[in-house]
Amino acid sequence: MEMTEHDEKMMQQMNKEKEKLILLSITRYGYLAMPQDYKFLRRHSLLNIYLEIVNRSMSGGDIRLLEKTAKNDASLHAASIQSDFSCLEEYRLSAGNKQAKLFLDGNNYYWRTFLSELKKKNL
Repeated sequence: MEMTEHDEKMMQQMNKEKEKLILLSITRYGYLAMPQDYKFLRRHSLLNIYLEIVNRSMSGGDIRLLEKTAKNDASLHAASIQSDFSCLEEYRLSAGNKQAKLFLDGNNYYWRTFLSELKKKNL
């Protein structure tokens, strides 16, 4: 089944919203929410920080300052992405929570952030 132009635009918007959710998750949860997707991390100038956090944590070093830097950088990048998560919300309502969470890589941090953003939006 071929995707229509509308479907493609919807998927692009959903991916944009997912990207913002990941960045917001990093802002909230730090290193624990950082994906192991080097393309994503490089695109948002987080790869070097991520690799240094991994290196320091494996050697027993303190990562608090690096994690704070990652949170701040992720916050700046998230702010540059305009989105109210309406496509992901629509997808969740039509496909269900399980499918929506799978779209967010099954990641609990991303899911919690998504639900929190929806709650803020709907207040």
